[in-house]
Amino acid sequence: MARYKFNKGDKVKVTQRNGRVLTGVVSGADTNLCTFKPEYFVDYNSPIDGHEQTLMCVPEEAIELCTTDEIVAVSMEVNIARAYGKPYRHIIDQHPAYKGYLESLGTSAYRQ
Repeated sequence: MARYKFNKGDKVKVTQRNGRVLTGVVSGADTNLCTFKPEYFVDYNSPIDGHEQTLMCVPEEAIELCTTDEIVAVSMEVNIARAYGKPYRHIIDQHPAYKGYLESLGTSAYRQ
């Protein structure tokens, strides 16, 4: 039986094979029945359209916990998207304070 390093609700950064980094929340965990290694489901807001999407079967090696500042940035992105019903990137561009803060952290909003 696999032991899980991350728990449901943890704020994490996922590095994809192409090098792109996404920030999101662990929504579940499962064990790969071929390798018996843990895999995770990570919910994130798409940087393109702002809609919530899920990465499935993410290996543990591709995930790391977010720092406190990154958690605040992820929460800001999600709250802005929900409040305005629009992709958060367009709203952030209108607020220089948010834009500067997120750019300084290098969050997924400005990595494409």
